[in-house]
Amino acid sequence: MDVFSILNGFVDDRMDGECFVFWSIDKMLTESSRYYINDATFVHFADFLIDSHTYAFKQNETDFVSVHCHYSNNYVVKLADSFEEFFEYYLTDTVRLFPN
Repeated sequence: MDVFSILNGFVDDRMDGECFVFWSIDKMLTESSRYYINDATFVHFADFLIDSHTYAFKQNETDFVSVHCHYSNNYVVKLADSFEEFFEYYLTDTVRLFPN
């Protein structure tokens, strides 16, 4: 969460070179309330290629948070067991962020 506290998303929702946008905390709050799944355990925090799909934290039974790729109401795929693992994929192996 330090990443969001320090960076607070990308400037003006500009995509990076891989077409990702990490959202500001304000956008996370507004977008998560309207996004695909009516499940309060998901908090969306980024999108790919202008909302082609989104990425969301999911609160688990414990204090741990996993990260999921959210394609549609019926297609949500777990990508990582933590934000740290997700961010490592983002920095070194973005192919892992696009599940089949």
